[in-house]
Amino acid sequence: MNTEIITADNANSYVLRNSRPATEAEHPQLCRIFNDMKLRQHCERDLSLMVGTAYSSGVAVKVSPQAGVVLLDADDIMNMTPDVIEFLIAHEVAHHSIFHAFDAATVATIETLCRTPMPLARLMARICNEILADIAAVSECRNVDAAVEFLSGDDDELKTLYVDLFFNRDNQVPEKLYYCFESAIRLQALGFLVNSEYYFGLLEVGVSAQRGQALSNHWNRVDKLFSHYLDFSEADASALGAVMGAGLYIAGCRYDDQRWYLEIEALGDYGDPLQFLDFKTVEDAYDIIEINSQHIRGIKHPLKHIAYDVVAGAVWSREDDADVAEEFLGFLADNLGVDARLL
Repeated sequence: MNTEIITADNANSYVLRNSRPATEAEHPQLCRIFNDMKLRQHCERDLSLMVGTAYSSGVAVKVSPQAGVVLLDADDIMNMTPDVIEFLIAHEVAHHSIFHAFDAATVATIETLCRTPMPLARLMARICNEILADIAAVSECRNVDAAVEFLSGDDDELKTLYVDLFFNRDNQVPEKLYYCFESAIRLQALGFLVNSEYYFGLLEVGVSAQRGQALSNHWNRVDKLFSHYLDFSEADASALGAVMGAGLYIAGCRYDDQRWYLEIEALGDYGDPLQFLDFKTVEDAYDIIEINSQHIRGIKHPLKHIAYDVVAGAVWSREDDADVAEEFLGFLADNLGVDARLL
């Protein structure tokens, strides 16, 4: 087992470990779209395209301040239409193009982030960054349908969140969709975008010329989406981090094992992962879950479901015995007060 600890210095190399450069001979369509998007978005970084194994369909990887990689998951893109692939590449290139900062239009959101517990602040910041990339990708592809298809997949309930905004219905995400909260909020933001007075102008001119005006108008509406989810305290964060760490420890996660890089990164939103994973025995970890159970059952927030899904994803990817996995996740779900679901 390689026990190299993943740090900011070597994390990107680890993410790219199972990938290779995309070539014109092997991936002509991907390379054509990628090169086109680099030119159209005026990206300041020297970007390259790679295909391999990723933890999502596409990842924007910063190699240095001047260079970056767009990594596409080889299996996922095999099942995508050309329009969806174009949106995905445009979205990932946009992450590199808007890397310098949140636009001034997001000042209100940033002020809100400063007043919220770290896990909520980081979740909101990540979603804001995704929404910015969505805006750029939709404007460059001139196709919102591909974005909706990518985010919703075959889930009609998710797609409804996008459609509902045209009829001025409740903007809150149903609790049963908290496990895919990021996609749900991004779909709602797309609904606001398409239902705006500047949407068609954005498609005509492109994101560069219209970006300031579009984001200023758009962010007033995006802020309202987050206003439903600010009820999350430091005590909630501490309890949820402790249980998340305990669940990951029981699943086999150890701080010095690089195979758990993504889970440790997620746990870091709640505090020091080393502290959260500091158990003498598995029985001690089970005790921590039960001690915090009553508090966490009272939390009504997407972060609880997201934390559960991080643990559940780790369990299902590493536990060969389905009965053992189901028994543990049933225990965890009962103590957290969430519905156990297969990822």
